[in-house]
Amino acid sequence: MSRSRSEILVDVLNPGQVFACYGLIELAELLCGEVRAGFNDRFVVEADGEVEPVKAAIDFIASSKTYVLLPKGISAETQPWKWSWKKLDVEEVTGDEYGARAPGAPAKLVARLKNGQYHIDVDHWAEEDRTDRDNVKFWAGMGGLPGVVMLDSAIDLVRAEKEQAYADPLNFQRPQSSSFRFDWRSGYIPMDIGWSLNNHQKTKNGGYPLVDVLAAIGLGNARPLAVNKLLYRYGVLQGAGHRPLFLRAALGRELAGFSRREFEIALGWPGKEGQARAIVGVTEVKPEKERV
Repeated sequence: MSRSRSEILVDVLNPGQVFACYGLIELAELLCGEVRAGFNDRFVVEADGEVEPVKAAIDFIASSKTYVLLPKGISAETQPWKWSWKKLDVEEVTGDEYGARAPGAPAKLVARLKNGQYHIDVDHWAEEDRTDRDNVKFWAGMGGLPGVVMLDSAIDLVRAEKEQAYADPLNFQRPQSSSFRFDWRSGYIPMDIGWSLNNHQKTKNGGYPLVDVLAAIGLGNARPLAVNKLLYRYGVLQGAGHRPLFLRAALGRELAGFSRREFEIALGWPGKEGQARAIVGVTEVKPEKERV
């Protein structure tokens, strides 16, 4: 069987871009078959088939339809589930299919992207009682937009100009009123910059919608290490040709026998403490022997 290969620019000091590369791995594995990937000065991903993995992933996203997953017994037409934002189709599933404890409000409902015979669930923000993983949810609390609505809005921006994203997907920028806050380029703390977008309703921050979508997908099977609410660590395996299993494990933990770079994410509170978080800095963690 033929193999295809994609190489894209990635800034490993940008957590959103790294998480997005994991989204490319997930989609390439779903759509193309056997995947190998890794980080050099670029992100390199190989997969079965003739279509380049990055193009296959972007095409899937741009042509997908977003569904809200609702555990059986919950009505989308009653409070607190009936929201007034963007209307999306609902797909009812059993508790086992849902894959997470039923949430207390729509902000954490699971999303499902469907395209032809393929689908992928986006659920990293969901409340979970089956694992102890941190949900890596940086945007506002339960009063904010549901994650599935934010996801679909980002996909709309990709859908409109997907051809512009093929060559450099992680730098595909468009005006964006809200984001998952994974990419530090579109986040800020009002007290630090001296003004707030909330006071300028007609102003939209420059965002990276494809980073948002891919990062949300990528965190489905891999998570950074949560040290505390305002500090995370993540790592990347250097070199190409790594299996997804090892890449996923390396995002949050050291792996013996692999060359891995590790980074720390420092976050701050742009508003009320305990709600939304914004990335304020990313630094590389030196090996113990190199520390002074």
